[in-house]
Amino acid sequence: MKSFISAFIDREIADVQSLEAILRRELDGKSVDEKGVALRHGISQANLRRGSCRREQALGVLSRLLAELCVARGDFSGALTHYKLASRELAGVLTPDERAKLALDQAWIYHYLGNYPTSLDLCAEAQRILAPLAGTSLEGLAHSLRGINLYRLGRLDEALFAHAAAYSLRKKAGDQAAQAASLNNLGNVHLDRGDWDEADLCYRESLGHYRKLEAEDREAALENNLGNLSANRGDFREAEAHHARALSLRSHLGDRFGSGASRCALAWAWLRAGKIDEAIQGFRRGLRLLEVSGAAELRSEGLLGLAQALLVAGETEEARRLLHQALDDARRTRNVLQQGAAHLQLARLERLEGNLAEAQEALGVALNHLEHVGSRFEIARGHLEAAHLQVARKQRDRARESLAQALRVFEQLGAKPERVEALALEARLATKGASR
Repeated sequence: MKSFISAFIDREIADVQSLEAILRRELDGKSVDEKGVALRHGISQANLRRGSCRREQALGVLSRLLAELCVARGDFSGALTHYKLASRELAGVLTPDERAKLALDQAWIYHYLGNYPTSLDLCAEAQRILAPLAGTSLEGLAHSLRGINLYRLGRLDEALFAHAAAYSLRKKAGDQAAQAASLNNLGNVHLDRGDWDEADLCYRESLGHYRKLEAEDREAALENNLGNLSANRGDFREAEAHHARALSLRSHLGDRFGSGASRCALAWAWLRAGKIDEAIQGFRRGLRLLEVSGAAELRSEGLLGLAQALLVAGETEEARRLLHQALDDARRTRNVLQQGAAHLQLARLERLEGNLAEAQEALGVALNHLEHVGSRFEIARGHLEAAHLQVARKQRDRARESLAQALRVFEQLGAKPERVEALALEARLATKGASR
């Protein structure tokens, strides 16, 4: 690597694009650790060659490659540092396509760190750069990442439109891997909107593409998504099988960040199946792996799951602490769906503690958030909690109304665990007289 850096600075290599292509070939086949050693050695060599503008450009290329390495390790804060340096040093020598790509690379990092508004701003910057260009594959990527951020902000209709635009462009270009990514993203939006059959179709078509491409990291993500859908439908054996396959793939790849996400996904399935001890241990192991990455969104999801499992186990104080921690994270990232889920769990906790006024307040906030997002499943869960609270307050007629709203959606979706809980509450109400 030393000789290539010297050759570039001495103008024996024509431009930064040629240098980057040579360095990528040099790194190809090396382990993550070997790549890190080689790139840092390259930086030390570039730093020795002071007094040349090409030294700064070489540092920019090396920084971009180091940023990609940080992403592979799940070190998103480190990746952002290197991408910023690359942007500064390469600003004057990149093509419009490359400038747009660098903006989108940084947008991904801000997304992983939970800063969705900044990620959206960088998507918009990339789209402005790409507007005069025709037929670039980055246009589909910009639409896709915009949709992912909108999804996290709870703007599901806008997210659906963005992902549909990305899929159309990618299908027209014949890019199978990109089509698979868009189908996965469309599945996620359909899942949260309550269109579970559509989600299932999208996920399975996406998984088929990834298996043909032998893209094991993406195959693992689809296995987790199908596992989540199976758990929602109450098919816990199938859910565990999907999550176990995802965890096996990610462990084989040495993906600590992905393994953390898969462990938490499996723990959610155990929680839904009533395997509380396994769920608690699974969430704790998954969160330990996620902590290193700084990925706020997945960390919040894991905290919400662990809090719910602890609440079922009677560990109320730790559950309360974790819920407030998850709520702080969700507010910082502006993830409206997670804020609603946290408030909904707080409502349940306060009700079980006998604090009915506090439960009512938390429930009102939860429903406001969930209705803003438009998630039929989560709104129905809110109505089920409302029915529990109304029973506790001896408002049984109102409880029947809330319960009917929840049951209608659970039956339409095929959400077996929630339907069972709702029917049990309905049976209790049937044995008691009405009052307001």
